[in-house]
Amino acid sequence: VWETGLYHLYDLKWNPNDAFRNYTKIVFDTKVPDGIDPDSPLFQTDDGKVSVYESGTELYYISSDEICLCGELSQMFDFFSAEEIVLNNFNTDEVTNMSLMFRGCKALRVLDLGSNFNTENVEYMYCMFDYCNDLQSVNLSSFNTKNAVYMESMFAGMKINLNFDGNIVKAAEFAYYKFIDKKNKEQYDGYYTHYAWIGGMRRWYED
Repeated sequence: VWETGLYHLYDLKWNPNDAFRNYTKIVFDTKVPDGIDPDSPLFQTDDGKVSVYESGTELYYISSDEICLCGELSQMFDFFSAEEIVLNNFNTDEVTNMSLMFRGCKALRVLDLGSNFNTENVEYMYCMFDYCNDLQSVNLSSFNTKNAVYMESMFAGMKINLNFDGNIVKAAEFAYYKFIDKKNKEQYDGYYTHYAWIGGMRRWYED
């Protein structure tokens, strides 16, 4: 645990190996669920502020405070079997990379990003929801993409429509659009329509 109070994934002993990928429900929350002994965690962080519990195929990360993560969340849930992921006290203010974060979660039906899922400092979002085939909706109302650089194939393979202020875009088609690199203004190679995000996801225009 860093002096800033931020956690890297290895502080939480997060190891997306086969065992982690087989959980059907993963929850980050403030209270231990009923039926689980609060005095018998699988493990705790060194500072004792985050405890992890297992109940069958369900995994719970519990902390009375926000779980503040920093740096890179790339591939955090990559190809997990989870049907439900809940991030109630998941603070991402210092996160810069969310690429491939939920890629290949083909069984995922419920994704609750909570109220502290901040994307303001995130630069990499490519393939973030790539092939979340069963996911019925994604709430992007809190997304701020002012610093995002790479967002290609963010929703590749998804079957839902995306609503950006009344502009309906099929996720499967949206996946193939190439985005402008806002740092050096160079466009990605490709033969598809170029789009750039300005002021977050609420405004968009054709280049």
